[in-house]
Amino acid sequence: MKNNSLFCGYVLLFLLVTQGVFAADSTATTFAKAVQAQENSQYSVAIDLYEQILETEMISPELYNNLGLAYYNNKQLGLAIVQFERALKIAPKQADAQHNLKAAQQRIGDTYQSSESLFVIQWWNTIVDSLSSANWAALFLIFIFSAVGATVAWQWKDQSMYKILAIVLFSCSLLPLIWGFQKKGIEASPNTAIVINDQIGLRQAPELSSKEIELVFEGVKVAILEERDSWTHIKLPNHLIGWVPSSMIERI
Repeated sequence: MKNNSLFCGYVLLFLLVTQGVFAADSTATTFAKAVQAQENSQYSVAIDLYEQILETEMISPELYNNLGLAYYNNKQLGLAIVQFERALKIAPKQADAQHNLKAAQQRIGDTYQSSESLFVIQWWNTIVDSLSSANWAALFLIFIFSAVGATVAWQWKDQSMYKILAIVLFSCSLLPLIWGFQKKGIEASPNTAIVINDQIGLRQAPELSSKEIELVFEGVKVAILEERDSWTHIKLPNHLIGWVPSSMIERI
């Protein structure tokens, strides 16, 4: 992990991005204590102090990066990745956060593997992702108008081939319609999250009794599709879609 700028000059930098002299003084003191705790390998203490600063809504990419390092060294890989991602959300070119996120992701690279037993589901979701909802809608209209044209030709020429063509086109139009609605739901919820538990089961329905279709490991980045009570509907990097308990993921 990249530490060369962690403990040098951050207090001054943090003061520049906070608001109010008195608030900045208090925050700077807490920040200095957190840095000292981190230097002394008291990572849990440092995490608590950094979180206290975040509760005041005083944020910076450096603060998130420091907190990520504390989580990383405290062996909480998922939460570390969350903080590095948040740092880059504010400052996409922040070099330390980029380096640290890459190092953390390498730790999960050999752990997460796509499921081979659910090829059909992966294939289906890959197709959904191949076009935007607008493109799927356009394709649906093409099929529909073509089907109407075939129906007119059948009525006019009274040839069975046009009847068969119309039926096929109407049937085929259902697929882009379904894929379009599914893609629209994904586009409406572009939020992402990180798995923060060692491993969780991806389930077909938002209930513990539902069938488990995949194991998802700590640190994996997922797309949030929908939230229902204490469950979240997510999409994995391998395009599998399912439900997990909301408490086991952390939104970026």
